[in-house]
Amino acid sequence: MWASYEACPPEEQGASGIYLKELFARLGIADEIKPKIKAAPTSAAEFVAQGEAEIGMTQISEILPVAGAELVGPLPADIQLYTSFAGANGAAAKQPDAGKAFFKFLVTPDTAKVMKAKGLEPTN
Repeated sequence: MWASYEACPPEEQGASGIYLKELFARLGIADEIKPKIKAAPTSAAEFVAQGEAEIGMTQISEILPVAGAELVGPLPADIQLYTSFAGANGAAAKQPDAGKAFFKFLVTPDTAKVMKAKGLEPTN
Protein backbone atom coordinates (compact mmCIF):
# COMPACT_ATOMS: atom_id res chain seq x y z
CA MET A 1 0.00 0.00 0.00
CA TRP A 2 1.30 3.44 -0.95
CA ALA A 3 0.45 6.66 0.81
CA SER A 4 -0.11 9.69 -1.33
CA TYR A 5 -2.32 12.71 -1.54
CA GLU A 6 -2.82 11.60 -5.14
CA ALA A 7 -5.92 9.67 -4.08
CA CYS A 8 -7.44 12.74 -2.40
CA PRO A 9 -9.85 15.10 -4.13
CA PRO A 10 -7.98 17.86 -6.04
CA GLU A 11 -8.84 20.51 -3.45
CA GLU A 12 -7.10 18.41 -0.76
CA GLN A 13 -3.98 17.54 -2.75
CA GLY A 14 -0.69 19.24 -2.12
CA ALA A 15 1.98 19.88 -4.70
CA SER A 16 3.45 16.40 -4.19
CA GLY A 17 0.19 14.59 -4.87
CA ILE A 18 -0.59 16.64 -7.95
CA TYR A 19 2.90 16.04 -9.34
CA LEU A 20 2.91 12.32 -8.53
CA LYS A 21 -0.40 11.80 -10.29
CA GLU A 22 1.07 13.36 -13.45
CA LEU A 23 4.38 11.51 -13.03
CA PHE A 24 2.74 8.10 -12.66
CA ALA A 25 0.73 8.75 -15.83
CA ARG A 26 3.82 9.91 -17.71
CA LEU A 27 5.71 6.79 -16.61
CA GLY A 28 2.80 4.64 -17.80
CA ILE A 29 2.17 3.07 -14.38
CA ALA A 30 -0.86 5.03 -13.18
CA ASP A 31 -3.41 2.28 -13.89
CA GLU A 32 -1.23 -0.43 -12.34
CA ILE A 33 -0.58 1.34 -9.06
CA LYS A 34 -3.93 3.10 -8.64
CA PRO A 35 -5.48 0.18 -6.67
CA LYS A 36 -2.51 0.29 -4.28
CA ILE A 37 -2.72 4.01 -3.50
CA LYS A 38 -4.39 5.02 -0.27
CA ALA A 39 -5.15 8.63 0.55
CA ALA A 40 -3.12 9.96 3.46
CA PRO A 41 -5.25 12.27 5.62
CA THR A 42 -2.04 13.68 7.09
CA SER A 43 1.39 13.68 5.49
CA ALA A 44 2.46 10.56 3.61
CA ALA A 45 5.43 10.22 6.00
CA GLU A 46 3.14 10.18 9.03
CA PHE A 47 0.89 7.64 7.33
CA VAL A 48 3.91 5.37 6.79
CA ALA A 49 5.13 5.89 10.36
CA GLN A 50 1.69 4.89 11.68
CA GLY A 51 1.84 1.64 9.70
CA GLU A 52 -1.01 2.65 7.39
CA ALA A 53 1.20 2.35 4.28
CA GLU A 54 4.48 0.71 3.33
CA ILE A 55 5.68 3.41 0.94
CA GLY A 56 5.07 7.13 1.02
CA MET A 57 6.16 9.81 -1.40
CA THR A 58 6.41 13.43 -0.42
CA GLN A 59 8.99 16.16 0.02
CA ILE A 60 12.19 15.21 1.86
CA SER A 61 11.65 18.04 4.33
CA GLU A 62 8.34 16.41 5.29
CA ILE A 63 9.89 12.97 5.83
CA LEU A 64 12.96 13.81 7.93
CA PRO A 65 11.15 15.08 11.05
CA VAL A 66 8.76 12.12 11.27
CA ALA A 67 9.84 9.41 13.71
CA GLY A 68 9.15 6.00 12.20
CA ALA A 69 9.52 7.13 8.60
CA GLU A 70 12.84 6.44 6.93
CA LEU A 71 14.08 8.50 4.00
CA VAL A 72 15.14 6.11 1.26
CA GLY A 73 16.22 8.86 -1.12
CA PRO A 74 15.07 11.43 -3.65
CA LEU A 75 13.56 10.66 -7.01
CA PRO A 76 16.07 10.51 -9.85
CA ALA A 77 17.03 13.96 -11.13
CA ASP A 78 15.27 13.50 -14.48
CA ILE A 79 11.88 13.03 -12.79
CA GLN A 80 12.46 15.19 -9.72
CA LEU A 81 10.31 18.26 -9.10
CA TYR A 82 11.97 21.21 -7.42
CA THR A 83 9.97 23.98 -5.80
CA SER A 84 11.58 27.41 -5.75
CA PHE A 85 10.58 30.24 -3.46
CA ALA A 86 11.22 33.94 -3.90
CA GLY A 87 10.92 36.78 -1.43
CA ALA A 88 10.33 40.49 -1.69
CA ASN A 89 9.74 43.52 0.47
CA GLY A 90 6.37 45.14 0.14
CA ALA A 91 6.33 48.61 -1.45
CA ALA A 92 5.05 50.03 1.85
CA ALA A 93 7.43 48.08 4.11
CA LYS A 94 8.32 50.10 7.20
CA GLN A 95 11.72 48.45 7.56
CA PRO A 96 12.87 47.50 4.05
CA ASP A 97 16.51 47.28 5.15
CA ALA A 98 15.58 44.62 7.71
CA GLY A 99 13.83 42.66 4.96
CA LYS A 100 16.88 42.93 2.71
CA ALA A 101 19.12 41.78 5.56
CA PHE A 102 16.85 38.79 6.15
CA PHE A 103 16.98 37.77 2.49
CA LYS A 104 20.79 38.08 2.53
CA PHE A 105 20.87 35.91 5.66
CA LEU A 106 18.87 33.20 3.89
CA VAL A 107 21.68 32.66 1.35
CA THR A 108 24.61 32.47 3.80
CA PRO A 109 26.67 29.28 4.14
CA ASP A 110 25.45 28.81 7.74
CA THR A 111 21.83 28.99 6.65
CA ALA A 112 22.56 26.57 3.78
CA LYS A 113 23.84 24.00 6.31
CA VAL A 114 20.62 24.22 8.31
CA MET A 115 18.48 24.00 5.17
CA LYS A 116 20.34 20.89 3.97
CA ALA A 117 19.93 19.27 7.38
CA LYS A 118 16.18 19.87 7.10
CA GLY A 119 15.93 18.30 3.64
CA LEU A 120 15.97 21.50 1.58
CA GLU A 121 18.34 22.30 -1.26
CA PRO A 122 19.51 25.89 -0.97
CA THR A 123 20.49 27.85 -4.04
CA ASN A 124 23.16 30.50 -4.38
